[in-house]
Amino acid sequence: AYVDDNPSRVTIQYDFTETEEEIYKLLSSGMTLTRSQIDTITGYDKQQTHRALKRLMEKGLVEKIGSTRSSKYKKV
Repeated sequence: AYVDDNPSRVTIQYDFTETEEEIYKLLSSGMTLTRSQIDTITGYDKQQTHRALKRLMEKGLVEKIGSTRSSKYKKV
């Protein structure tokens, strides 16, 4: 984290892979989607999407809703 010109605001920067960035931007639009829906929209395969979602959840940026195949993901 670093502090910018405004000392009351802290900005955190994350290193995203291209896949993570595209999925994060998609979920940042306010959509709540299943992994399969993300695959279809982005064109990524199941493994790419799964790995990117896992890393985004580890960073605390994406939340998984549910625990079945129909689980959905949303931006925190």
